[in-house]
Amino acid sequence: SKGVLEINRKEGDGNGAEDFGYGVIEFEDFGLQLDFNLSDDPFPSKMELLFRAKDLAFYQLIITPVDGAGRPNTARWYKREGDDRGTWNEYIDFRAEIPFPIQTKTWYTLALLGKGFDFQLYMKKQGELEFQKVSEWSDPKKLHQKGTLGFHTNQLQHYFIDNVFVYSSPGEVNLAVEPQGKLAVIWGSLKRQ
Repeated sequence: SKGVLEINRKEGDGNGAEDFGYGVIEFEDFGLQLDFNLSDDPFPSKMELLFRAKDLAFYQLIITPVDGAGRPNTARWYKREGDDRGTWNEYIDFRAEIPFPIQTKTWYTLALLGKGFDFQLYMKKQGELEFQKVSEWSDPKKLHQKGTLGFHTNQLQHYFIDNVFVYSSPGEVNLAVEPQGKLAVIWGSLKRQ
């Protein structure tokens, strides 16, 4: 679809450099809002959002649908500290069940707020007026102070991203209504050329 970012690799095991896509605009404190839709082709997909990312050093949010593999209907937080894949670990204590069912082939809006090393995640089904709080956590290691937005993929994932808004402050995200009067940062202007 025009203007929608489709993440759908037909190959790759998720470990190579080609399995990570990064923006070019770095940020510290931020408010992020985006729409996502998880495909069920070839089977229910999860979404993997990277933030404060610099190459293979990043924070990662994984959203799994109610019919997905692994931990269904959850938001999980990971970190990676560089080339050493052994540093790619989940912050298990901050794993959260999403307070409503995340279905495939349905659009949802996600709001991620970051101030210092404290993060809050809110979600809603597209068309709903208010977000529901899903999770909040603090990075005890204080690893990634600054970085870009990105996405991780492999041959097992197929999802769509639209309406990406990146704000310079978490307080700029309106958790009650759709964004209006704000300039959207289009994925095409964020991605690496």
